[in-house]
Amino acid sequence: MMESTSPSKGERTRQRVLTQAARLFAKHGYDGMSMDRLAKALKLTKGALYAHFKGKYEIYLESTIRYMEAFNRSRPALDSSADPEQNLEEYLTWLLDTFEKDKTYRLLMLRLFIEADPKTTRVVAEGALAPPVDHLTELIHAYKPRVNALEFVYTLATVAMLNPDMRKTISVFSPDTQQSRSKEALLQHLMEILRAA
Repeated sequence: MMESTSPSKGERTRQRVLTQAARLFAKHGYDGMSMDRLAKALKLTKGALYAHFKGKYEIYLESTIRYMEAFNRSRPALDSSADPEQNLEEYLTWLLDTFEKDKTYRLLMLRLFIEADPKTTRVVAEGALAPPVDHLTELIHAYKPRVNALEFVYTLATVAMLNPDMRKTISVFSPDTQQSRSKEALLQHLMEILRAA
């Protein structure tokens, strides 16, 4: 007789918590969420949360890493025989587009950088951020071996995280700058910096 491969009710509850918790932590921050608030938002009892997790910190780490890993898996497969500049530009296009569309990811990253303690940042970085950073630095080195790839990646991450929301704010004060701050203009600017390096 074949065993059932469908997840148990407990596994489904755990997955639902992790999926929804990432959005809640992105929106409210780690300090803005309590186990009571998580339980209420997830329509569970606090006891049900503790039945699946040790506490808020475990939910935060697992949900954040899981969300970021899903983001990493969605990156485009690049042609190893293609021109390094083309591969880098294709990857940067995807990255900027995804950052613009995925507010949860942007907020998780921002909150990680401005709110998390060093230990938490290290755990999330090792669990979910190292692979895309390594991938991007490899693409940059293939295109421009002498460029400080990590410095470029950190600058890019900051700009990519802030650009969609800053563009909205800037357009209020200077409507004529809306187009010049588009992700396409940003991509062109970033590629110009690398070409000149």
